[in-house]
Amino acid sequence: MGCQMSVFNRFAIVVLAVSMACFSLFSCSRKSNDSLAAIKSKGEITIATSPDFPPFEFIEKDGNITGIEIELFKRIAADIGVKVKVESVDFDAIIPSVVSGKYDLGVSGFSITEERKRNVLFCNPYTRTGIALVVRDSGKALSIKSASQLKGMKVSVQSGTTSDTFCNENGLDVNAYQSNTEAELALASGKVDVWAIDNVTGKRMVDAYNRDHSSKLRMLDDLLSYEEYAFIAAKGSDTLVNAINARLDKFRSDGTIDRLFEEFSEHSSAQ
Repeated sequence: MGCQMSVFNRFAIVVLAVSMACFSLFSCSRKSNDSLAAIKSKGEITIATSPDFPPFEFIEKDGNITGIEIELFKRIAADIGVKVKVESVDFDAIIPSVVSGKYDLGVSGFSITEERKRNVLFCNPYTRTGIALVVRDSGKALSIKSASQLKGMKVSVQSGTTSDTFCNENGLDVNAYQSNTEAELALASGKVDVWAIDNVTGKRMVDAYNRDHSSKLRMLDDLLSYEEYAFIAAKGSDTLVNAINARLDKFRSDGTIDRLFEEFSEHSSAQ
């Protein structure tokens, strides 16, 4: 009887130990998934951005990174009660860096796509935009009205963007660059025939280029597609995303987002 009790006791102890380990693991898992609590605890949120996308994000002459998205997110962070640390990262490296946990968020003109949804969480969209075409102000490219007319032409894009995806999916001759500045210069220098770019950013960069050069660029009227922009976070960051969405609703309702677009419509960029 004593021996049987001893075996039972040992068995009970093992079961109890396993149960406690599972509970501990579950508790730690829940704690680690509370992304908002972790950020509040350290008092800072780190965002990754590719600052070559005016007016959404760009570098001022003093080296400061600013733009519609950056300033919007600073207001969101202040409302949550934390500081913001902005890191400059190549665009196509942002998603992997957010997924790995190196950065808390990606704030860099991310269009919402089904492919990206498989890897990251999207906050609610804050604006709607589209893919535009920019050409030199002469030549056959001026008559382009649709993607089908791009056949046989070389198109520059920023690597990893929806412009890159769209042009590749349509079988175009794509030349991908790390930045939109490089993609623009490829067009201006005659390396490509067309540059595919977000229409808001494209207009800003074309206006800046035309002010400084005798040769001109022109944005075509028709857009290739429409899309929405949102911030991205790693999967499991639901508490953080929910907190951001609440602030986006607030700043949409009180006109903050509209005022930022108005402010940066006249803001001179460093491109």
